[in-house]
Amino acid sequence: MTFDDVLAPVADLPGIEEATSYGTRAVKVRGKLVARLKVDDDTLAILGVPLDELLRRWREVAPRKFVQMFEDR
Repeated sequence: MTFDDVLAPVADLPGIEEATSYGTRAVKVRGKLVARLKVDDDTLAILGVPLDELLRRWREVAPRKFVQMFEDR
């Protein structure tokens, strides 16, 4: 699995941005770090927040139509 594989499913969600952190590729949500590739280019460091909490936070900031589309799938 590559970093592109990690990014692909979430890249189009509102507030998601590809960025860098410590000189490596990273994913941020509205400017806040969620995950980053470590310097070995083989390890993904993920913010220590449970998935349900991340989804709750996303639902709070995402446009209502996107949340509804997410809930309906």
